[in-house]
Amino acid sequence: MSDVDPRFQVPCRQTVSASYLPQLLAEKHSLIADILSSASDVALTIDIWSDRRQHAFLGITAHIFDIAKGVPQSMLLKFQSFREIHSGENIARAVENCICEAGLIGKVHFIVCDNASNMRKAFSFIFAPGPRGNLESWLGAETNQSDQLAVEDSDAVIDDATLYEDVPDLDCDALNAGERIPCFAHSLQLVIRDGLQKVAVSRTAVAKCAKLANMTHQSVKFRASFEDAFGKGRCVPASNDTRWNSVYRQLKSIVDLDMNKLSEVLRKEEQGSLIMTQKELQQVRELVSTLAPFAEATDIAQGTTYITMSYIVPVLLSLLQHLSTQHTSVKYNIPFVRELLSSLFTRFRGIFEQLQIPYPAGVSGSTAKHTDKPTAKNLHFDSNVFVMATCIDPQHGYRWLELHPGSVAEKEVLKNRIFSK
Repeated sequence: MSDVDPRFQVPCRQTVSASYLPQLLAEKHSLIADILSSASDVALTIDIWSDRRQHAFLGITAHIFDIAKGVPQSMLLKFQSFREIHSGENIARAVENCICEAGLIGKVHFIVCDNASNMRKAFSFIFAPGPRGNLESWLGAETNQSDQLAVEDSDAVIDDATLYEDVPDLDCDALNAGERIPCFAHSLQLVIRDGLQKVAVSRTAVAKCAKLANMTHQSVKFRASFEDAFGKGRCVPASNDTRWNSVYRQLKSIVDLDMNKLSEVLRKEEQGSLIMTQKELQQVRELVSTLAPFAEATDIAQGTTYITMSYIVPVLLSLLQHLSTQHTSVKYNIPFVRELLSSLFTRFRGIFEQLQIPYPAGVSGSTAKHTDKPTAKNLHFDSNVFVMATCIDPQHGYRWLELHPGSVAEKEVLKNRIFSK
């Protein structure tokens, strides 16, 4: 800074910590308060996760649509350490404290979170009718949950793979001031997980890919040989149990490699057992081809500069069309594709019912079929907000009807029914 401007005096660390940062924080809080005070409707997204040292954190983000500018806006309301047991009541208390501090009572009508049992319990407290549904009266109330219930929820952190297990359906339908919306990206993760459990035919090929990825991250000698062949800094991405698209990136990075070079590296490092046969390579390519649109859908669901909810209906219809094509074209992974189709219909059953799309004929899977019988895997995408968000978004309107498998007459009836609402 002396070279930039000799007259500038760099502040000391204490001044930055004790004066500048608190001042900037106060200015940011004031700015957010001004923006939210003029908003009549606010949606929240909420997440709890832990780092590798098992320190838990709570993040709450507010989302509004700026009518004057015609653009969506998002702002972080809360990012704090969460040291309490991750029970539904503790989460509800933290969320309601944040809502009150931000002056959002009566403005929050939708809250988006994952499908973990503790999150679902939290919003059954917040949105249920009666005293617990009233933010002002419920704040500060003593909790009556048993210790056993709290312990059951204590391991519910986002980087815990058990969060992706199905949980019993909870009574979150009796909503008072708002509605809990399941996270689309998290729900899509569950569909992929269901499908990956049906890759028995390709299991050997997938295992070889996983072993190869581990070698590039754990063996210095193998990594050096791999970089000599494919370039400095190149490796095979590791997979993550709670991020399904990491599996896709891993498989795709391998099928994109020069197989002759890879075989030479494996023979040189005495890892010939990892060389894939032509059949195994074709199996992995089928998996990559099937999963590619799901990876794109996941990226769309994580967008920050557009309204992601309006993409859900077009994305689901695109995935349905893609899987229907794959169902007749794949050679080795038919059970995998069938399970994806079955799980897609079951988990997003509410949306497909609103779109009047029946369960596809000739598709069978272990997941319960698209019938009137409720299932534990139904994630309750029953709200009409998903279809409405798409139709009133000028970027989509009713163009998604081109992807609808129904007849022209059926599409017209559906359009009129939606428009009348």
